[in-house]
Amino acid sequence: MIRVTLDTNILVSAFLQSGNERKVLEAVIEGKLKSVTSPAILHELGKVLIRLGVGERQVEGYLLRVMEISEVCLRNRLDDFDIRDRKTQHSFGQAKLPSKAVSLSPLSSAKCFRLLR
Repeated sequence: MIRVTLDTNILVSAFLQSGNERKVLEAVIEGKLKSVTSPAILHELGKVLIRLGVGERQVEGYLLRVMEISEVCLRNRLDDFDIRDRKTQHSFGQAKLPSKAVSLSPLSSAKCFRLLR
């Protein structure tokens, strides 16, 4: 199964609009793709959704849903990772992502959707 990392832009678009991003998210929900995420992505997603005016309960629901359908990858030591530290929010080089994980950006989500058809 193809493993994908849906970044914040993809997830926000999938939750708030219809389009290829939502189709990719639906493919994850249907089990056609396996989502891999990190606490940094979840943290950023929550902040962006709040900033866009999405209610706190709805944001919590979105975050819980992403955690339900995703494998959440952590560093080797949890005490080394602080999501409040801006320096660690995007340092995926140190995160333990599976070797076959694919990161989807807005430009590649359409390509991924074409592969699913």
